[in-house]
Amino acid sequence: MNPIPRSPAPPDAIRETPVVVAVCGPEGCGKSRLIRSILPRLTAAGVKTAVIKRASRPLDPSGPDRYSTAFRQAGAGAVGVFDGELSMVVQRRRITEQHLISQFQDAGLILMEGFDRSFWPKLELVRSGYSNRPSCDLSTVLALVTDLSLPPCGVPQLPFDCQAVADFLLYYYYREIGVNVMESSSANKTVSVPEGVLRAALVTVSDSIYAGTSPNAAAPNASEKLTQAGFELVSVSLLPRDRAMLSAELTRLADSRLADLVVTMGGTGCSLYDCTPEATADVTERALPGVCEALRRALADLSDGAMLDRSISGMRKRTVLVNLPGEPEQALPCLERLLPGLKATVEAIRKDG
Repeated sequence: MNPIPRSPAPPDAIRETPVVVAVCGPEGCGKSRLIRSILPRLTAAGVKTAVIKRASRPLDPSGPDRYSTAFRQAGAGAVGVFDGELSMVVQRRRITEQHLISQFQDAGLILMEGFDRSFWPKLELVRSGYSNRPSCDLSTVLALVTDLSLPPCGVPQLPFDCQAVADFLLYYYYREIGVNVMESSSANKTVSVPEGVLRAALVTVSDSIYAGTSPNAAAPNASEKLTQAGFELVSVSLLPRDRAMLSAELTRLADSRLADLVVTMGGTGCSLYDCTPEATADVTERALPGVCEALRRALADLSDGAMLDRSISGMRKRTVLVNLPGEPEQALPCLERLLPGLKATVEAIRKDG
């Protein structure tokens, strides 16, 4: 279970109006199911969340409540029903989403289902069998939630996974209310680190492997090398070349103290879409230039293109972050060369407390 970042201050002390995000996509693509699946995680993180749904057909106001129906049939233009805990207002009049939002001023976050053509920041669902490309104005889209391999379009792409979407929303929410996202998540130490156990995480960064069109040839062998070096492998993940997604994953692994060492493979070249060094730099607190020097010395023995490698290494909290190239014939020998020094570094950090 991923650690849940928590805000270090009450949201209403920082922002007076709720953060609003629209969850958009074609009818039937799973918007309601996704919202229902992420609500428990948002609630557990202490974020009071309200939901506004745009219905695709006329509402039936009767539902389980017989009082409002009887009064309306008798001629009442509007009916309010409450029991001291819950309340409901049934009336026939045209209203806007802004009016509905104003009814939830005690909420920190409002998720609006639908509202594809609105100006609200959006998560757009692009799912197989329903759509094959975004339809919303991309200038309003925070991220695409998709099970397809979409070409890069300038916004993050998240898997159709409640955990990934909830984490993305939490980071966006904390940023909007003015909380330092990176510091807020580090305050919640959910993973204890047993004495003497060194933990490693492996992150493969590749559009083609993520899309399922190429095999992940390096990861199994890299996992084996980490295990043989004495690390307990606690996480093996696969991401596309998406800077926001990778930054969030590195932050999760470091701030939760889930891993002492995080090794990324791929996305370190000079392509327009290679962003692993940038994503790592976004979350790194202290640089480890010596690791990069050792990596490029190892690369120089393997390839004439070593000078084009842009890998960086550093520390976040007490976790060492290391970038490796994605090609197995380069990544695996470099990992083998670096592991003795990385293990000694991690042990020294752990011994320092």
